[in-house]
Amino acid sequence: MTPLTTVDNFESFGLSAPLLAAMQDMGFSTPTPIQRQALPLLLAGAQDFIGLASTGTGKTAAFGIPLIEGIDATIKDTQALVMSPTRELAMQVSEQLTLLGKKKGVRVVTIYGGSSYRTQIDGIKRGAHIIVATPGRLVDFLDQKIIKLQKMKTVVLDEADEMLSMGFKEDMETILKATQPDDSQSQRASCRTWLFSATMSPEVRRLSATYLENPETVQVNKVGAADTIEQVYYTVKNVYKTEVIGRLLQTLPEFYGIIFCQTKMEVAELADILTQRGFPADSLHGDKSQQEREATLKKFKSKNVKVIVATDVAARGLDIKDLTHVINHSLPWDAESYVHRIGRTGRNGQKGTAITLVSPEQLTLLRRVMNTTKAVLTKGVVPSADEVAGLKIKDVLERVGNMKAETPELLLASDLIVDLIHAGDIDFKDLSKEELLARFIVTYLPKVFVQKDVMLDYMGDRVPRELLPRDPNDNRFSGGRSSGGGGRSGGGGGYRRNDRGGDRGGYQRNDRNDDRGGDSAPRRSFANRDDRAPRSETTGYRPQRTAPSGDYSERPARSAAASSERPARTERSERTTPSGEARRTDHPGIKRFRGPKRQYRD
Repeated sequence: MTPLTTVDNFESFGLSAPLLAAMQDMGFSTPTPIQRQALPLLLAGAQDFIGLASTGTGKTAAFGIPLIEGIDATIKDTQALVMSPTRELAMQVSEQLTLLGKKKGVRVVTIYGGSSYRTQIDGIKRGAHIIVATPGRLVDFLDQKIIKLQKMKTVVLDEADEMLSMGFKEDMETILKATQPDDSQSQRASCRTWLFSATMSPEVRRLSATYLENPETVQVNKVGAADTIEQVYYTVKNVYKTEVIGRLLQTLPEFYGIIFCQTKMEVAELADILTQRGFPADSLHGDKSQQEREATLKKFKSKNVKVIVATDVAARGLDIKDLTHVINHSLPWDAESYVHRIGRTGRNGQKGTAITLVSPEQLTLLRRVMNTTKAVLTKGVVPSADEVAGLKIKDVLERVGNMKAETPELLLASDLIVDLIHAGDIDFKDLSKEELLARFIVTYLPKVFVQKDVMLDYMGDRVPRELLPRDPNDNRFSGGRSSGGGGRSGGGGGYRRNDRGGDRGGYQRNDRNDDRGGDSAPRRSFANRDDRAPRSETTGYRPQRTAPSGDYSERPARSAAASSERPARTERSERTTPSGEARRTDHPGIKRFRGPKRQYRD
C-alpha cells in the first residue's frame, strides 16, 4: 500500500495551466484522500494500477485528471477508454471528463445502450480522444468494426466490482484483448490498465491477477459510509411505510433526495402516491427508456422535482450535488448495496441524512448491516399527526396572509360570514382572530384534520431486542432480560446458553425450571459413556445392543396367584362404539377395539 501523501492543493502536482483553469471552474480546491494517493502515481506514468475507494470519494477525478493531462489533443486517434457498468455512471463520467478537458480541447464520446447508434457513430468518426462506454454496447461496436482500440494508451475499469457482479466479465475480456494486435494471444491489454473499485472482492482479485501486471495499489476506503452521513432508522411495518414517508416529507421541507425501493412496482406506486399528496416525485427504474431517464435526471438536477423514487439502478454512480436525504423504503439484502445507496448524500464533505424503514422481518438484517459497516444507526421518532397538522396549518396561514381580496376562497368566506350574521346564529364580535381563522380553515381546508394518529412505529420509543448491544463473552444481549429481572420464575433466566451444543445451539429455552418449584431434574451426562460397546476395528461402528444392560436373573417370577387374577379371555367380546352400536372383534380371544375413524372438525 502507498502511504498517504500530504498535499493541500492541486498546484502541487505540477498540472498544466489549461487543466488547472478547468478544475478551478469546476470548484476543485482540495484533493480528496484517494486523489492525494493516486495522482502522484498516475501522473508519473504508472503502468498498471488498482485504486480502492468508497463511493463519493472522488474516484472519477482521481483517474480523470491524469487521463486529461496525458491526452495529445492535436491527434485525432482515441487514446483512452473508460468502461463503466451503467448508462447513468457512463454519462456522468463523460460529463466530468468533458469539463476537465474543455480548455485543452479534449473530445469525449459516450457509448451506451438504449440510445441512437447513429449519434454515437458520428461522434467516433469526428474524433474521440476519450471513449466512455458500457461493455455491452462497446462489444457491439467492436463486432461491427466501427471502432478500433489498438492505439489505446490507457484503459480504465471504473467500478470493476459492479461490472463483474452484473455479468460483464466476458465482455471485459473481449475489450481488453481488442487492444492487442490481431495476431496476439495475450490476455492482458496492450496498454496500461487502471482498475478502480469500491471493494477488493475475490472476483476483483482474480481479475487483477489475470489482467494486471505488478500493479501499484492504493486503498483509502473503509467498509462503512462517510462520516458526514447521519444514519437513522424507524421501526415500521410495511403497511405503514408510505404514510411514514409522507409525514417525513411534510416535516422536512428542505428534502432533496432519493427514496430507494426493492421493485419497479413499489417505485411506480410510491411515486404516484407522493405526487397525489402534493410532493412532486419522479421515478427511475429499469423499464424506463434512456430518453425518459435523461428527462427525469434533468428535472431532478434543476430541482423542478425534489424527490426521486428509484430502484438500485440509481444506487451506483448517480452523482447529484447537494442531496440532503436518502430514504431506504426497505433494506437491501447486502451491506455493500446499503453503503452505495446512502452514499448518494453526504458527498464532498457536505452533511447528509440516511433514513431506513425497518420492518420486523428485517431487524436481523439491519443488525448484520450495522456489524459489517461498523455504522451507528439512531432510532428515529415518527412525526405525529398533530405535528403534521400543525405544519399544514402554519402553511395555510402563510398562504391566507398572502391572499388577495379577490381570491375565490376569501370571497366565499366573506359571503358565509354575511349569511351567518343575517341568520343571527353566531355573534362574530365575540370571536377572536384565531377563532375566525380556525373556522375558515375547518370550512375550506378540512383535509388538514382528516389525518388520525395511529401507532406507526410498532416499537414505540423502545429499541428492538435484536439491536441491543451484546455481551462479547457469551454472545447474549447485555441490555435484554436479566437473571433476576422477572419474566419467568424459579431461576427466571429467560434464555440461556446451550452449553451442550456449542455453536450449534445459540440460545435454548430452559423449560425445566418453569413454575415447577424446587430444583430442576439433573440432565443426563454425555461426558461419561464407558459402558458403551467398543467400536469395530473394521467398520468403526459400535455393535447395536439387542437388550438393555443389567442383570435380570434375580427378577422374581410371576406367581400363580397373580396369573390367576387376570381375566379369562372370551371367545367373542362385544363392545359398543361411541354411537352406541354394538361392534364385535373379528378374532376370538382378542379384546382389541377398533372404533370408527376420528372425525376432525375445523
